Amino acid sequence: MAIKLKLEEELKKAMKAREAGRVSAVREILGAIKYAELNKPAPLTDQEELEVLSKLKNRHLESIEAFTSGNRAELADKERAELKVIEEFLPALLTAEEVTALIREAITELGAKSMKDMGKVMAKIKDKYVGRADGKAVSEEVKRQLSELAAS
Repeated sequence: MAIKLKLEEELKKAMKAREAGRVSAVREILGAIKYAELNKPAPLTDQEELEVLSKLKNRHLESIEAFTSGNRAELADKERAELKVIEEFLPALLTAEEVTALIREAITELGAKSMKDMGKVMAKIKDKYVGRADGKAVSEEVKRQLSELAAS
């Protein structure tokens, strides 16, 4: 809920400053959050808002890649500008070492021993990395650590 309030304040500031690109980006984020609220009876928690922002970030990254490969530089630049606004509202990214430590801690707590436990490990750490690390990278690291455990 806190992110939504910050976004509403940011929208007002951007509108007063007549920053069309920023207004558009903030409206997109607010729209995504409001859409997510429609599918849920209660207001979104901060964690759920972060998940919405994370999904938007991934969507913009995919669009940038598609526009770049399609030689549409102007559209890729617009997506990059909107991505910057989204990233302002996401928490600081975790370093690779922090992700590794987070996974190691979860594996130890759960007593995970093989790849069969991957779902449990991912579920355990999800709230800690959403919006702060790439899900694919986290998944790869979990696989790597569980493979090492199974091999030893």
